[in-house]
Amino acid sequence: MSNTVFLVDTNTLITPYQQYYPFDIAPSFWNQIRNCIESGKIAILDMVKLELQKGNENDPLKRWIEETEISLFIDHREQAILEQYANVLQYVQEC
Repeated sequence: MSNTVFLVDTNTLITPYQQYYPFDIAPSFWNQIRNCIESGKIAILDMVKLELQKGNENDPLKRWIEETEISLFIDHREQAILEQYANVLQYVQEC
């Protein structure tokens, strides 16, 4: 079994919710995503959760992220992340 962990951005959750898989039509999609988040196969960046929580109180996606137990919650200010981000920026500049 792979130890790969996927880090998703906000649009990875917003786009399916708004365009393809609303909660009332595709609850199994959201159950699978929740299972992957709770089992640590998908990591959530703190900025992603905060952006999703900006919705109004009746927003199903806001409620869903708040009810999901996030096992790999990553603070974007961690030194290792900042170092890797700097490496990515340097690589882009050099190309």
